[in-house]
Amino acid sequence: MKNMKKVELLSPGGTLEMVEKVLENGADSVFVGALGLSRRSGYELKHDEVKKSR
Repeated sequence: MKNMKKVELLSPGGTLEMVEKVLENGADSVFVGALGLSRRSGYELKHDEVKKSR
């Protein structure tokens, strides 16, 4: 099975708490909406929060 690719679980994280929880529960990557760029009202991270979420 050397041609199988690893599946990556990507999850949304609208708040710092959500980012922590999805990573704790097995997500490989998290996407967030920076302030002014998110399409989800109420789920935007400030620029310093985006840096903290790494």
